[in-house]
Amino acid sequence: SDAFEIVANRVKPYRATLKNTKPKLAEKWWIYEANPKGLHDAIGRSEHFRGGVTKTALNEFLVIARVSSTNAFTFVSPNQVFDCALIVVASDDFGVFAVLQSSIHFAFAWQHGGKMKSDLRYSPTMCLATFPFPKPDDFEGLRLTGRSFNEKRKSILTKREWGLTRLSNSLHVSDCSDSDIQGLRSCIADLDMSVLEAYGWSDIELNHGFHHVDYLPAGRNLRYTISETARIEILHRLADLNLHRHKEEANQNSLASDSVKSNTKPGRKGKRTSSVSIGDLFDGENA
Repeated sequence: SDAFEIVANRVKPYRATLKNTKPKLAEKWWIYEANPKGLHDAIGRSEHFRGGVTKTALNEFLVIARVSSTNAFTFVSPNQVFDCALIVVASDDFGVFAVLQSSIHFAFAWQHGGKMKSDLRYSPTMCLATFPFPKPDDFEGLRLTGRSFNEKRKSILTKREWGLTRLSNSLHVSDCSDSDIQGLRSCIADLDMSVLEAYGWSDIELNHGFHHVDYLPAGRNLRYTISETARIEILHRLADLNLHRHKEEANQNSLASDSVKSNTKPGRKGKRTSSVSIGDLFDGENA
């Protein structure tokens, strides 16, 4: 077929150079190098893999570009092959979306993630796994706000026939006073306030507006975002929250260890309990 010929012409010559270092890849040059079973397990579509996990399939879930300055999570359909340049968050929860899309999360991401020129290099390890989400009980109010923001942004993209990059550029141009762009800026402010309330930090004055940020190069660092004072305060509180939760987890693990020791017969080793994954914090979803 034409598709197979394309792979033969473009992939096979490169795979042949791996004969000594990765002989299996050289031999089966038409097969993807990495097995995406873990991703398909998370989104509930691993039935095509041996030993796949059976769970409810997600109709859509969140992705973000690994390297970008747009700061945009978006929902996508699972019926496609995902490039390595995308980070997938296996959740269709608008509450999770609200938190991740907020200035609170991106303050954390810009602080702890990598940078490539004027772009954020979003690392799942540094930006997501270590980020302290609000408690699950506080997500209900965020879902309505997240859905509203998503619908507003999608409406603008559809009406203008734009992509996320062009929309992001317009958001951060102070001279752009188009009513729909101004409306989206208001939605951003509402989203951020809702997330702050979920944390119990509504005392922080965010002061949304056009600010020069120090995490971008001079001349390209004017952004519609929260003030520097608010950003620093949020980073301090997120760090304190992380420390508090770490101490709580350490205490719980210590108590669990003591319990195992007291209930273990001499000469026998007690079974260790597995740690709770990020996904377990969201009703079984992998975030």
